[in-house]
Amino acid sequence: FASLGLRGVPALDAVAGDKFYGQFSAEQLGRLNEADIVALIPSSPSQVAPFQAQPGWQNLNAVKAARAQVFQGETAAALTFSSVLSIPAALDTVPQQLAGAVG
Repeated sequence: FASLGLRGVPALDAVAGDKFYGQFSAEQLGRLNEADIVALIPSSPSQVAPFQAQPGWQNLNAVKAARAQVFQGETAAALTFSSVLSIPAALDTVPQQLAGAVG
């Protein structure tokens, strides 16, 4: 996402460090409130509804403003397992989805 000109949320960046992702508990979802867009990249479609049912998800500013994007299927795989073959596939869809989220 950084190569698309996006910046991470400092609280999540601090948790992730030099890793691709960071984790914090459901009780700490509010730490994402400063995000303009929230991107959810589940490893399977069955994870989406339970994650969105977590306390605090509906209270996130990006969710209330309809700026939460869920990337699934091939797009999620391309973002998760980045390779020479998957990155072009992600670039075909991800920028448009994010642009649509910000209007």
